[in-house]
Amino acid sequence: MIFVNFAKKINIRMKHYYLFLAFGILFFACQNDSADNKPVKLDQKVTSVIQGTIVNPNYPNVIVESMGEQHTAAITNGQFTLNLLLDEPKIYNIRYGRRTGQLFINPGDSVKFSTTAREFSQVMNYSGDRSIENNYLTEKFNNDRTVKSLKVKTYKLEEQEFINAVEAEKLANQQKFEDFTKGKDIDPFFKFLMESEIYYEWANDRLIYPRYHQFYTKDQSFEVSPVYYDFQRGIDLNDPAKLYSPNFVSFISNYIDTKVAKLLEQEPDIQNRDAGVANSKFDIIQKSFSQKEIQEFLMYNTLKMHIKYEGANGTAALLETFDKVNNNLNFKRDIQKDYSVWKDLEAGKVAPTFAYQDIDGNMHDIADYKGKFIYVDIWATWCGPCKKELPYLEALQEEYKDNDKILFTSISIDKDRSAWERMVKDKDMKGLQLFAENEWRASIVRDYKIAGIPRFLLIDDEGKIISAHAPRPSSPKIKAQLKRLVEG
Repeated sequence: MIFVNFAKKINIRMKHYYLFLAFGILFFACQNDSADNKPVKLDQKVTSVIQGTIVNPNYPNVIVESMGEQHTAAITNGQFTLNLLLDEPKIYNIRYGRRTGQLFINPGDSVKFSTTAREFSQVMNYSGDRSIENNYLTEKFNNDRTVKSLKVKTYKLEEQEFINAVEAEKLANQQKFEDFTKGKDIDPFFKFLMESEIYYEWANDRLIYPRYHQFYTKDQSFEVSPVYYDFQRGIDLNDPAKLYSPNFVSFISNYIDTKVAKLLEQEPDIQNRDAGVANSKFDIIQKSFSQKEIQEFLMYNTLKMHIKYEGANGTAALLETFDKVNNNLNFKRDIQKDYSVWKDLEAGKVAPTFAYQDIDGNMHDIADYKGKFIYVDIWATWCGPCKKELPYLEALQEEYKDNDKILFTSISIDKDRSAWERMVKDKDMKGLQLFAENEWRASIVRDYKIAGIPRFLLIDDEGKIISAHAPRPSSPKIKAQLKRLVEG
């Protein structure tokens, strides 16, 4: 499991981490929504068209995806066309390189947009069907980015002031959306989703406030009043129509993470088990959510994140559990696709080689160290969780300093080589210290499917993989594992 550097998670968009947020125990009940707002499903699928123009494109394609469904459209002369077969309205994410926009479409619609490569997602000029809805989505995206940057002051407020502030913001947003829809032919399901976005933005703010207040005020003793969490009574967790609302998805995900965080306080050893956290999430999902589509989505999302950050570790058993519950073919195909890329990194497979420079500029090829067991740490100087592991790594290195059967090597993926050099010298870091050029595009990142750091590898004396997701130095498991290897 990859833990977040909390400051970076709040202040900048980080794709290389995910976060467990620890709040109080939450209790929910169900609320009823009007059936008129739910998407109407047709008896058969009809063709829907997305056409895009991107000025000065620097990527060959766009990826259009939603709920495990994924389509790739090639860009030719700055344009692409994608034909979809739909039987219900959907919101799709459109990925272009590292930028992502959103698009709403109904069965039979022809949606068009134009943008530039540089301004993708920020400037999306829509025409054709659903242009009103989609131009609103672009405006909302830009507004959300601005609002989030201003939220720090709000999280610093004392409890009642904070409650009043986010309540006022919710009411203002509801009024603003109501004014926007007046006199316009707005799709009813789109209206339902945008109203859900406003409501669950407020609910998320209420949910994360205690932890964020502690962080921004540096007051770790802060606690909310006993009635603070009463706002959650009546919040609906089991409406699958809301899965197209990102704020609803964030809210139910935070609910699960809260449960897991509470569990980890009671049973910290869960983190040291293969897929311990993911299995705990599976159990919570099945016990806490009664609606099958919600269960499938949350288990799919949990498994997808586990594979991304943990690879094949414990994944086979998770897949078996998932397959018993899941009937969604898109989810199944997407998970199998993600899992298949880890086949070459299973235990016993030949470890991909790598060669990097040490602090003196000497090149070290890992293949030259055959005959030794190799424990590899992939890290960076800016990574808080990486630095927390250093004392434990140093203890391991000290324990085995006279044992020539094992090599400890740390590979930095820093952007700034000088920052790495300073830290290696200042901390008098032991082991073989190497620097990987190109940060997240380094060959070791690519070959070992590294999505987050710290990441540890364990390679045997024949150059084969023992674990592409080895236990951290702080885990008792690695001590026992290294002992078996060197004594065996």
